[in-house]
Amino acid sequence: NYDCSDSECSDDPACLTCTDADSDGYYAQSSCGTLVDCNDDDADIHPGAAEICNGKDDDCDGQVDEGCVNGYLVTSDLWIRAVIDTVEKGPIEAVWKKGGEDTTSAGDRVIWGHFYASPNDVTWGSQNNPDLFVKIWFDHYGRLDVNFFHVSVPDIEVYSDYPYDGTPDEQGTTTMDRRYIRQYYENGQSYSEDNYEDGAPPSGYSQAGNPSGYSTINDLTIGAIINTV
Repeated sequence: NYDCSDSECSDDPACLTCTDADSDGYYAQSSCGTLVDCNDDDADIHPGAAEICNGKDDDCDGQVDEGCVNGYLVTSDLWIRAVIDTVEKGPIEAVWKKGGEDTTSAGDRVIWGHFYASPNDVTWGSQNNPDLFVKIWFDHYGRLDVNFFHVSVPDIEVYSDYPYDGTPDEQGTTTMDRRYIRQYYENGQSYSEDNYEDGAPPSGYSQAGNPSGYSTINDLTIGAIINTV
């Protein structure tokens, strides 16, 4: 018999309180049938998770960033990384900053953010100075698109891997000539579409007079032209 007024209550399943606040399948308490979740507020942190270089104990083994690979887990199974080739220090790891996420009316999940150079590596590095923007689109059919754009440094490479199993495949890479890559994943296979850009306007296009667009501040007007099929 158990007396829930004494310490033995911790061994009585009827007395236990088992919580899984982040719904990752691991409880924050011992004796609940799973290994203890060391951070029950973050679903990406739990026993057995892949260890990423992010200053956190992702796999709850009491060690931080041991044997990890560079890069970031945007979700529990999507890994991305960016490397900037600088004059000052050569290749440096760019820092990922999530901007936000939303769900469309169709049920698609959209995540956006940017990479920037760390001020610890180069003097011009700043989280307020994005060097590359990222848009990630999980559509409700199960397809995933990873788009990289608005590059503002001379040389950068971006990688992504999905589904991430702890070892990045680094299948999709953008460079300065290859500024746009659409990655998509269907039925466990990875595919990509490339677009090489030289910064010149589309062939046969020239503006007439002042281009239409939007005035964002008094002396800056921006516009966009989409080439459609």
